[in-house]
Amino acid sequence: MLFYGYIITYGKKAAAIQTKEGPQYYAPLEEISPQVLEDIYTWVSFRVDKTRYEGKTHYGPRYYAYNVNLIIF
Repeated sequence: MLFYGYIITYGKKAAAIQTKEGPQYYAPLEEISPQVLEDIYTWVSFRVDKTRYEGKTHYGPRYYAYNVNLIIF
C-alpha cells in the first residue's frame, strides 16, 4: 500500500514523515531518494514496514518508511 505525506525534519540518519491523517513515519536516509531532501516540507510517497518502529507519537508507533520518493505536482 502506498502512503503520502511530507518531510517535517531530517538529520544525519533519518527523516520524519508526517501524514495529513496524523501518524508520523521514520525513514532511514538510505530509503529516501536524494532529491527529496533538497527542501523541508517536501511531499513524498512511501511504503510502510509495520514490523519495525522507531519511537512513538500520540497516534501510535512511528513505523519505518521505505521506498520514499518525491511527488511532483
